[in-house]
Amino acid sequence: MTKRGRIISLIISICIFVAGIEVALRLLPQAVPLELLQHFHEELRLAVAVKRDLPNRTDISSIERDDGGPPFWKYRANESVSMDFGDEGATVTIVTDELGFCNPSTSAYSRNTIEILAIGDSLTWCTAVPSDKTWIEFTGIELGRSVYNLGYPGIGLYEYLVILRTFGLAKSPDMVIMNFTEGNDLRDALRYWRFKTSASADVEDTTVDHSSLTKIIGPHSYTYNLVLAIIQEWMFPHAVEVGPQNTVADSRLASIDRKSLNFRYTLDFGNVEVPFNIRNADKDELQHAIVVAEGLVSFDVFDDAFAEFAKLAEEYDFIPVITYSPSANTAYERYAIYEQPWVGAVLHTYSEQLRQAIAQKAAESGFYYLDLTEPLRAAIESQGDRKAETLLYYPGSVHFSIEGNRVIGDELAAFIKKIPQ
Repeated sequence: MTKRGRIISLIISICIFVAGIEVALRLLPQAVPLELLQHFHEELRLAVAVKRDLPNRTDISSIERDDGGPPFWKYRANESVSMDFGDEGATVTIVTDELGFCNPSTSAYSRNTIEILAIGDSLTWCTAVPSDKTWIEFTGIELGRSVYNLGYPGIGLYEYLVILRTFGLAKSPDMVIMNFTEGNDLRDALRYWRFKTSASADVEDTTVDHSSLTKIIGPHSYTYNLVLAIIQEWMFPHAVEVGPQNTVADSRLASIDRKSLNFRYTLDFGNVEVPFNIRNADKDELQHAIVVAEGLVSFDVFDDAFAEFAKLAEEYDFIPVITYSPSANTAYERYAIYEQPWVGAVLHTYSEQLRQAIAQKAAESGFYYLDLTEPLRAAIESQGDRKAETLLYYPGSVHFSIEGNRVIGDELAAFIKKIPQ
């Protein structure tokens, strides 16, 4: 075969190979890893999300911010939302309420007044549990008081307050519970400050580069998007978003190779072992734990949120309560064996420092404060040999199970009963 013939043959082989990948991805869009899908052209990304029944922009509406923070959204009213983490017995699909949050019909937003509101993220939202089995619902039942869940996944303290101002204050609550999440509230506070103090162009762009070629091919070719996504996510990843005017922390966070982080662990109960965080999720939590353990991040990034919460409590005459929700690895710290042994010490330091800081800031702000770490640990110990049968967190989602929500609801109700009303 001549040189020209070999070149033509190679080109034909490459075209056949690329066409095969294109056909395969169109038939099986679920084969695209989510960390790569986020970099696809927005039109094709939406098409894949719809096919895979993933949350997407057709399900959400923008929330107007009044604090200069980054844009965020919530689900629309009466939307079917599916999140499958592979946990046995977990709830996969819920339907949002008339406002787009996660509440049962017995806790409707349409009531003139609501006594207790809960604000928070996915550990407040009904992640993997029915809407009537969240900790705020259990709290309301135990107290015999009206409640409403304003939690929403993937946001932080500053977003909680936007939601409270936009939807909650009009219900004249007697009490507002802000649920601080150990896993990612630091990340989200840093993101807020970075956006607020920087030009919007500095915020990480998680889509592929919109060059002329991308504009032409991007909306149509799976293979083209896949190649660019691999380059962006795995070969030349962007630096992570970090806090304002902290070049040391910025540099350190950016230097941590996410691909090499292994956040998986096993709970060894002696009589049985349970693999946890089986999806190796929440690696950003581990990234920030590393930086905190090295003393490179200040928890002052929370101060303005706490000050605003205190201001709103005084102005609208409600009792402000802060609850601290530990990550699953913290609640089960005694039993956790990590695939990367050094991870345990880093997470322990992170949790200890963060818990102390939030407790101190809550006290200084005059909030009622409940750290749920020890109550959850006590509940785990009380289970005896049944720990693996009645997990307080799901292994896949690493969010509260129904039993975990029930424990928190009971503990919070007992705590609230001691607060002067």
